[in-house]
Amino acid sequence: MYESNVFLSSIEFAIITVEGGVRILRRFNHMITLSSGQTLEVTIDKTDEKPIGILHILHGVSEHKDRYDGIVEYFCKRGFHVIRHNHRGHGKKIEESTRGHFNSLKELVEDLKEIRDTFKPELNNDLPYILLGHSMGSLVARKYVHDYPDDVNILILSGTVVYSNIQGKLNLYGLKFVNLFLGNRTKSKLINNLAFKTPNRKHKELNKDNNWISESEENKKIYEEDPYTGYSVSHRVFLETVKAAEQSKKSSYIKKQNLNMPILLLSGKEDHFGGFGTGIKKLATLYKRNGVKHVTVQLYKNKRHEVLFETNQFVVYEHIFNWLMTQIKQLEKEEQ
Repeated sequence: MYESNVFLSSIEFAIITVEGGVRILRRFNHMITLSSGQTLEVTIDKTDEKPIGILHILHGVSEHKDRYDGIVEYFCKRGFHVIRHNHRGHGKKIEESTRGHFNSLKELVEDLKEIRDTFKPELNNDLPYILLGHSMGSLVARKYVHDYPDDVNILILSGTVVYSNIQGKLNLYGLKFVNLFLGNRTKSKLINNLAFKTPNRKHKELNKDNNWISESEENKKIYEEDPYTGYSVSHRVFLETVKAAEQSKKSSYIKKQNLNMPILLLSGKEDHFGGFGTGIKKLATLYKRNGVKHVTVQLYKNKRHEVLFETNQFVVYEHIFNWLMTQIKQLEKEEQ
């Protein structure tokens, strides 16, 4: 039994525009001290519609939960309670010495487990629980559904990482060497540049550091001006993400998750980390080959890594919503 200590730090009322006027959403900001002693920021937005499901959003590396206000508000006004939290080493209310570091992806999975089990009963245990992980958050989600196959009804992976077999092995062995000789907590400029600037090569004509993130100039500007995004991360973080990407595509790993759980794979066709669409299709094939009964791939032409923040973000949200409603109706039929 968990012994989490939850402190409600603030209640906000987010005003959003809807057809026919405005709507006020209830936003609850929490600080939760987990049984491990780790304290994390958690935000819950409660819908004022008849609730359809619980959507839990997992952010990516070197960013934070508050960037997701747009998608949260979209789904809240359509009947979803939304949970989001900052991973260890991420967020606004943390010690700067811890920023950009965690010891293992397993820690993030266990944090997610405890947050889910703490807040889901408050929101309604009978509602479908949907996990949406972006980038590094998608790797946490992929590991979570392996470790806790009965917890998640529907899985959405945005900008998930898929390496070719050769690239994955090279990355893994190289990062093991770096961690061994340069240290786990070290944040070397070289390794961070290789990770975050190498993907720019395909978009070098625009001559900016974060071209790989998005086609949207507005999104890149917001990202670059945000003091809580784009910072360097430790060698250990890189190693853990590569390990998770490699491990979670193994047949023995996939077969341990709930094979009846529907999976949606979202990616830009110009996303380096999704293999420019090819890697995402290969991952879908792996899922199907190993018994996953429902896998959908949605690729977006000319879009890059952050498909949830691109120029067509509301088209993406609509695709997710329509797909989700189909899956939820199917779950309801199976329960009858």
